[in-house]
Amino acid sequence: TQHCNNHLFSVMLMLSFVGVTLALLRHNWYPARVFVGDTFCYFAGVSFAVVGILGHFSKTLLLFFIPQVINFLWSCPQLFKLVPCPRHRLPRFDPEKGVCSPSTFACKPHEFKWLKRRP
Repeated sequence: TQHCNNHLFSVMLMLSFVGVTLALLRHNWYPARVFVGDTFCYFAGVSFAVVGILGHFSKTLLLFFIPQVINFLWSCPQLFKLVPCPRHRLPRFDPEKGVCSPSTFACKPHEFKWLKRRP
């Protein structure tokens, strides 16, 4: 039946996606040898979109879309230049220690008080 074929198609695509993601996780575990950038994010988004659209799982696809909306709202201050964006949040590599550290931006004590944690 068509319903069974939709599920089979989705399973085949998601199994390959899970395999690629597990291989990436192995190389991205501490200490990371690769950095998950835009390419993997686009691949992941397209994988979910294809499975959701061609598999006719529109409600499930909307559930996967909710974290993307939250991420967009969380990133709005940087996207609209309300706060500095530290080089697109890429980590910095420390050759002495051989590890990556998070990127930051310097600010004066009176700047961006609404972003800082209160003691």
